[in-house]
Amino acid sequence: MCDMQPYSGSLAQEEYGLDVNCVMRLYTKPCDDLKEGALVAESGGAPLYIVKYAEPWDDYTMALLSKIPAAERDGSVNHASGENSASDVYGGGFY
Repeated sequence: MCDMQPYSGSLAQEEYGLDVNCVMRLYTKPCDDLKEGALVAESGGAPLYIVKYAEPWDDYTMALLSKIPAAERDGSVNHASGENSASDVYGGGFY
């Protein structure tokens, strides 16, 4: 369980002094696994967000999240080459 709120990079700059591209702010119970680079998904689903910044507190953890582009969420994506399941159809990698 968590609380997710729409958020922006300009607010991150204003409130935390961070230059990050983010779309959501997440609050949850203390969680050591929630750190920069971690993937965030709805229960049982594919990851939708990546943690750009996390700040642990005594009674909660706050994280700033960026949306993972749909092409990168593709289960068949090859991160080295950029090819995904749409590569054959559209002739390229990430879109």
